[in-house]
Amino acid sequence: MARDNVSWGEERIANELLLKLGIRISPHTGRKYMPKRPPHQPRVFIHNHAKAIVACDFLTVVTATFKIFYTFIVIELGTRKLLRMRISVTDHPTAAWTLQQLGPL
Repeated sequence: MARDNVSWGEERIANELLLKLGIRISPHTGRKYMPKRPPHQPRVFIHNHAKAIVACDFLTVVTATFKIFYTFIVIELGTRKLLRMRISVTDHPTAAWTLQQLGPL
């Protein structure tokens, strides 16, 4: 029953057995006989939803005098298209500066 109806959980199988065959089992008993499904991997989720995921990051540049500057990028994972890359840099990124960099996408 579980193999033929992969979207059914243990509750549904227990209820179907009771309603159609008059066999009363606990959902836990039904779970023991259900095929084991591999857990979803994070990379599968990202692959399936890449078109809707946007990532952002700070890039750092170290100067010859060892001063660190930051710039901010936003990238769409599905197309790897840069949605926002500001040329402005700062040596001290604050929340206000970051919001200014986001602007309208």
